[in-house]
Order: sequence, then structure tokens, then C-alpha cells
Amino acid sequence: MRIRSLPLGVDMGTARIRVVHSVLQGSRRLVRAVAVRDVPSGAISADDIVEPEYVAALLEDAVRELKTTERRCVGAVGLPAAKLKSIALPVMTSFERTRTAHFEAARYVEYPIAEAIVRIRRLSEGSHLWALGIVRARTLKARAACLRKARLRVQGINDEGCALRRCLPNYDAVLDIGQYRSTIYLVNSLETFQIKSGGAEITSAIERDLNLDRAPAEKRKRIVGTAGAGERAKEKLVISLASLFQEAASVAACQCVAVVGNGARLPGLLDDLIAATGCVCEFAVSNALDGESYSKDVVCAGAPDWTLAAALAG
Repeated sequence: MRIRSLPLGVDMGTARIRVVHSVLQGSRRLVRAVAVRDVPSGAISADDIVEPEYVAALLEDAVRELKTTERRCVGAVGLPAAKLKSIALPVMTSFERTRTAHFEAARYVEYPIAEAIVRIRRLSEGSHLWALGIVRARTLKARAACLRKARLRVQGINDEGCALRRCLPNYDAVLDIGQYRSTIYLVNSLETFQIKSGGAEITSAIERDLNLDRAPAEKRKRIVGTAGAGERAKEKLVISLASLFQEAASVAACQCVAVVGNGARLPGLLDDLIAATGCVCEFAVSNALDGESYSKDVVCAGAPDWTLAAALAG
């Protein structure tokens, strides 16, 4: 059966870079290899690549680990630099829609609208609903430039929410718990909700409680969780996430939630979240992670961290 290489999926987070290589075997997409690299604090921010040379070197090293000649890639950008909204528009000319789109976009960004790229697309034929896409131009440019600096050929920069919705269609929502931010994407809607809270707050609390440096505090958090240190920060995060659930539920049903993101791995967090929200929250293993290179146990363990990159691959 013919096997065809697909573009690499590249997820550049503030704490980690993940690169996934998938192949098409007949009509089935399979993950062939995954490479992950930790990123020093501050090297990548939510809207910029602060240290492009260093990040590009990490990317090159990760791609070498994949042992593939594939250099096409798809990256991603998300909140707060990029936003997707659905808006209702009456019948109007293309010129009028463009002006209206820019006017609407200015309501949703915290930076000058002159710095944004704005696009509008009809959600379905004959519908009065349109998808309004907004992205900060410098963020898009920085990510594309960094990928090219790593000797990759950029095929596109996807919206993080769209990629996650596409690969986890059987859930009401996807919760992505990151280092500094946590985001809920409603699966059957373009609505997205975010708070400026994530795993970094718990790491900082463990540092204070145990008088540790950041690296050993982060290592302790990943292995044993809070376990007597950082408990207050964890409780505060759960309360914030529960409020985020309530906000999302005011728009659409949010009873079955896929949880992704490296911050989701904090021991006990998922159980606390279920108790606080009454929702079914689970580590989701998307079909985008299907493959024969890794055992089922490894894929299940890596899913929170690999899902977005796998969704981008191909």
C-alpha cells in the first residue's frame, strides 16, 4: 500500500515545542514520529517569538530526531493574538462586508486594528452567519519566520481552536490548560473563552512553599503534583476553570469536555475539575494520534501534550 508523507505539525507553546510527522497510508492517516523540546522561560510568548534563533535551533534539532526528509509544515496561532468569532450580517456588498468586518474586529482585540489581519468567510451556503478571523500581523509573521529559519517550508498557519475542534469532534468542548493561560473551545461553535491562569502559577507556589528554584519545582510538580506544596494555587486554578466552564455553558452545552495541554497532567487536577463542574472531563485520545510507532499506553500518556501538533500534521 502506498505511503505518502504529510506536512509536519508544529506546536510552539510557551513551555514546549512539539513536532509531529504523519503519513497517509491508503486513506488512513498515521502518526510516524513525535519530537518534543522544552523551551526556556520567555523564549516564546503568546504573541511573539522572543528568541527566534534559539527556538529555530530547537526546531531543527526536533526535526532531525524525526528522521524524515519532510520539510513542509503547518504551524498554529491562538488567543490572544488570534480570534475567531461568528457574526450575523445582512445582505451587503463585498466592500461593505470588509468594512463591517474591520469595524467588528476592533471590538475584540486589545491592540490597534491597524496591526491586525482581518478575514471573513460565510459559514455555510446561504447562511447569514459569517466567520470573522482576526490575527495580529506581527505574531503571524514571527511564527512563519521562525519556521523558515528552522529550514522548514510553511504550508499554513492554522487557528489552534479550529485544529482542536477538528480532531475532537465528539466532545462538547475542548479545554486546553497551558503554562500561563487556559482556554475552552466550544466544538460546535466558534466561541472561545480564556483565563490568564495555568500550570505556571502552581509551579511558582511550589517554589515559594518549599523554597525551591524553578526547575526543581517544575520537576516536582510533574512527578508528584502539589502533594503538600502549592495546594492553594491548585484550588484557585480549579475555581477559575470552573468559572470558565460556567461562562462557556452560558452559550452552549458543555457536559462532555476533552482536556488537553501539558498543564492538564497535574496529578488530581482532573478529578478536582469533575467535582467542581459536574462535567465529564477526560484526557482525550484523538484519532489524529493513530499510528503504529508508539504503544497505546505511550499514546495515551502523550495525548495531552501531542494533540495539537498531531491535529496540525497533514
